[in-house]
Amino acid sequence: MNPSPALVLNLASRPARNRRFYLLARDVLAVALVALVGLTAFTVVKYGRLGWRTASAVAETRKAQTASDQERKRLTAEVRKLKKSGQAPVDAVNRIIYQKSFSWTGFLTELESALPDSITITSLVPSFTGDRTIALKLTAVSRGLDDLLVFLNNLNARKFKYRLENETREDEGKLVTEISLTYERDL
Repeated sequence: MNPSPALVLNLASRPARNRRFYLLARDVLAVALVALVGLTAFTVVKYGRLGWRTASAVAETRKAQTASDQERKRLTAEVRKLKKSGQAPVDAVNRIIYQKSFSWTGFLTELESALPDSITITSLVPSFTGDRTIALKLTAVSRGLDDLLVFLNNLNARKFKYRLENETREDEGKLVTEISLTYERDL
């Protein structure tokens, strides 16, 4: 007969338990932990590279923005310098164009329509004070203060701005008034 293996009956030192489930759970958790550590390492590396690339792109963009800001400031200063250097001739040419395009017939018609029959203008000195404004010094001779007031009211109605400079009486009793007018034409 075959001798049969000896039976170990000391259950106190080595109890008989079903440990397969626990070993399986341990192995599954170990594999999951290794997979999680691997996935974490992959994510850190991947997004670390992406963050580094993004940081370098942001740094390049900031350098480009700084360079473009400096170029813009330089060009703005250059434009201002050129504008200042070329502005005087342009203003002179524009002033000549505006003066040439001034409608003297319209202006004199407007002045004549404000002038009552009893007032005569003995002197008229025009000068341009701006692009659209003409200053005029005139001497008006009237029979009296009432005629002068009618003339001044007519000037007000036609948007002339005036200032009385001097007022004297002639020997014949006529009132001689020096008036400064400002007329702003419409463009």
